[in-house]
Amino acid sequence: LFTNNIIFNTKIFQMNQYQYIEKSNKKQYLSNSKIIYADIETVFINNIHQPIGIGYSNLTGTISNVYLLTYNSENIKDGFLKIITQFIIDSQNSTVYFHNLSSFDGFLLLKSLYSVLPLKKITFIEKNNMIYQITLNESTVIKDSFLLFPASLSKLTNQTNKFYTKIKFDYENMKTIWVNRPIMIRLLLKNDVLCLHESIVTLNNILLTFFKIDINKKISLSSLSFELYRERFYKTSLIHKNTKKKDRFFRQSYFGGVPNLYKPILKDGYYYDINNLYPTVMCYDMPLTPIRTTKNKNINLVNFFGFLEVRIITPKHIFIPCLPKKDNIKGTINPTGTWQCLYFSEELKIAASLGYKIHIIKSYSYKRGKIFNNYINFFYKIRTLYS
Repeated sequence: LFTNNIIFNTKIFQMNQYQYIEKSNKKQYLSNSKIIYADIETVFINNIHQPIGIGYSNLTGTISNVYLLTYNSENIKDGFLKIITQFIIDSQNSTVYFHNLSSFDGFLLLKSLYSVLPLKKITFIEKNNMIYQITLNESTVIKDSFLLFPASLSKLTNQTNKFYTKIKFDYENMKTIWVNRPIMIRLLLKNDVLCLHESIVTLNNILLTFFKIDINKKISLSSLSFELYRERFYKTSLIHKNTKKKDRFFRQSYFGGVPNLYKPILKDGYYYDINNLYPTVMCYDMPLTPIRTTKNKNINLVNFFGFLEVRIITPKHIFIPCLPKKDNIKGTINPTGTWQCLYFSEELKIAASLGYKIHIIKSYSYKRGKIFNNYINFFYKIRTLYS
């Protein structure tokens, strides 16, 4: 979160010998640029998704343009390129939202855009084979509303909209409908665009009213959440910013969650659900500023807080191994035996209580502190009020 400058453009400043994340002091109000909401429809032709139409609406929803090719068009590809050319003209100096740009619409768009614009007029941000943003002629910015609000358009409209809801549509028979009743696809495009328009405007108004944050300046839910934290809950500059080299090193201790499958059998008892486990952990102490790095092996693990390079020996008769390890073939596993790895101290304390033998090779100690409590409790309280 704190090192990806492509996505977050995080401001930092120097304090002593370390760099820290800076508190946000800027109130971000709605930009003056035009906002457009858009959607593309496709059909399968020769087992390839071929775009056949595009719809888009302006900020107020008063203008809604829908362009749809006819089934008997002489050249569908060239016809769609003419539609894209008109779209480029209409969207100049605008921010354009597509819902699901990053993994579907964006690739179709880029393919068409490169056919009608010079190469140097198109730039885009891509990460992990997902398109985050496309910029045309340095004036039109195309973004993915799904990255800001990761829910299907149907779920999003059910939660936010009063006037427009997602139409139930037989997408499996899109080509047949296109041939026989193209008016239905035109109505679908227009409705989807107006659904997205109402949802984004509603959500943006909430964030502007309560937090003075404009979603149109953000690219993803992560950057939006981080800015909200910095603006409202980050009182003093405490979070240390690693260099890229150090970040890659400490990420060796990040393993992610391990899924487990259980057959629910219970007699004469009660079962309970667990919710918001990750936010709960965020209320614990976090590593803030590095204190020292040492090869001293005589470290009291009980009082230590930070990261440790260790040699692990698992108990001989352990039933469920708890410490993870990355395997080049199997991915993340929980093995038995002996190996060397980097771990966060709090995980090693749990392992030690279960009988793991831990031989410390090198330690990286940190100051500790609770820095997310207010942030988590504020939003969890809101979460409990709504379905």
